[in-house]
Amino acid sequence: MDLKAIQAALIFGGGKADGSGRDNTPSDWAEAVCERFTTSGETITCSPLAGRALAVSVQGKTTQAGGGTAAPGNIRALGGVGENGSLTLTAAGGETREVEIPLTGPLYTGDMVALAADGSVTETHRAVKLTVDGSENWISWTNPRDTADITVPGTIGSLGDILCSHYSPLAGTLSSDAGLYTVSTNTTAEPGKTRIILRHGFKTLALFKEYLKAQADAGTPVTFVYKVNAATETPTVTKHTAEPLCAVPNADGLCTVQGGGTLTVTGYEDPRATRRALEKRITALEAKA
Repeated sequence: MDLKAIQAALIFGGGKADGSGRDNTPSDWAEAVCERFTTSGETITCSPLAGRALAVSVQGKTTQAGGGTAAPGNIRALGGVGENGSLTLTAAGGETREVEIPLTGPLYTGDMVALAADGSVTETHRAVKLTVDGSENWISWTNPRDTADITVPGTIGSLGDILCSHYSPLAGTLSSDAGLYTVSTNTTAEPGKTRIILRHGFKTLALFKEYLKAQADAGTPVTFVYKVNAATETPTVTKHTAEPLCAVPNADGLCTVQGGGTLTVTGYEDPRATRRALEKRITALEAKA
């Protein structure tokens, strides 16, 4: 084998299999000479190899409009990432690259969408959005009397896994005044379901249901978003394709990746960016000396 063939084998890989039958040589030059990096955050700054596609995953996040405690007098509408039906990923550096990923639904806490380097998309939904209008099978309580519950599909692991637009998480006990206008949960329903409990403040169940209908008719329905228990529930997964996100770093080899929610970005590190950073540091130290 001549020198060029040896160089090609080292850089591009010769396809030689090991005892397991797997190829034990790099599939291309990037795998041979570049380090892989993975970093997470709401905004990612990295030094990716120019022209190489990045793999990006986005964790969903349930948000509430406004501030303060959710209550009938302070409605806090619920939202998620990609409410408009798509998610745009941006890689800004020497040039700006954008990739739009269509979504089957918003990404709430517990949901995720992942864009692979080849453009394949995996969309995973573990959260449930539920709106009510009073037609549901609400069950009235006798103590406290201004309380009702409804059984919903999915096991909600804890009270921290549910948000409501009109009611806040229970801080005290249902039988105390601290429980008024609150939401709580209980898994004593049939297997695979959860009871959502509301201390609604009405004297009768009929009045409570009338309130729910009035809110729905006004366009501000009582809404819940909850994450089902990962240990017991199977998420909804869909697969489709989009354009890969190919970064173009700036003169310093840096690129900023943004989208929505919490990002995890994986790619190949450009070794030249590390060299340039070291050169700048050496120059600065020499100037101080």
